[in-house]
Amino acid sequence: MNKAYLSRFIGYATGSELISNEDLNSDFPEWSANQILDKIGVRKRHHISKGEDAIDLAKRAGADFFSKSEVDKRSIDYVILVTSSPRFVTPSSSVLLQDELGLRTNIGAIDINQGCSGFVYGLSVAKGLVSSGQVNNVLLITAETYSKYIDKQDKSNLTIFGDAATCSLISADGDRENFREIGNFHFGSNGAGFDKIIVNDGVFKMDGKAVFEFTAKTIVSELREFVDLPNYKGDFVLHQANTFMLGYMRKKLKINESNFIIEMSEYGNTVSSSIPLALNSTSKTEVILAGFGVGLSWAFVNLF
Repeated sequence: MNKAYLSRFIGYATGSELISNEDLNSDFPEWSANQILDKIGVRKRHHISKGEDAIDLAKRAGADFFSKSEVDKRSIDYVILVTSSPRFVTPSSSVLLQDELGLRTNIGAIDINQGCSGFVYGLSVAKGLVSSGQVNNVLLITAETYSKYIDKQDKSNLTIFGDAATCSLISADGDRENFREIGNFHFGSNGAGFDKIIVNDGVFKMDGKAVFEFTAKTIVSELREFVDLPNYKGDFVLHQANTFMLGYMRKKLKINESNFIIEMSEYGNTVSSSIPLALNSTSKTEVILAGFGVGLSWAFVNLF
């Protein structure tokens, strides 16, 4: 089996409409800007504007990646788009991206709808394609626009969620300076909790209490089994749900603050884009990625 590597540089794009805590305070006077920051850990978030969607963000994230990474578009063999907010039910949005990004036509393109776990699930599919020798280079894009599903009176979720896209490369060829090797994965699914985070009839709903209990119990327990916590020296990049939840998990797992990446104050919770956005904030080679949420699902991987 071949090795597979994840690019250190990750391109990104955010929704064009900036929503500050002060903006939310003007709509919900009972919730001050400082209260929002203290409770959620977010200063601002970006939402898509009218006429903008996940494909637009994905295209901009791809353009950012190609312009700064110097990767040749002609080298891409496969596109994986992680999104739970596609433009159409069918065709897949990844096929649209193949055309809009100017990639070859003789490549594969698929969508993955896995919410907050999606980036790690996408990594696992990309690694399988590369390590089995089917392809050499996979473009992994995440693009989420939950703002279009959230009721404008739902102050809690409007405060938490932001719209963003990211773009990274999984390759059979990787040098230590520009890539991290992709290691082992761990997955989980509990469909009995499918309705705890759901978009139904075009409206987003989340049972915050149930999601917190799932994270505090299941994810903390599963991470303890996956990682040799007392001896692990790398960084941890978990799904950036909210700072209270992340802080609780860090303390339960007894991880040093310096090894625990929290990078959501300028973005909010961007669903599948939250891990790659936060991954841009660590220079460490060894990193644990942990996605969890919609499904209820979870997925972990070690990079080194």
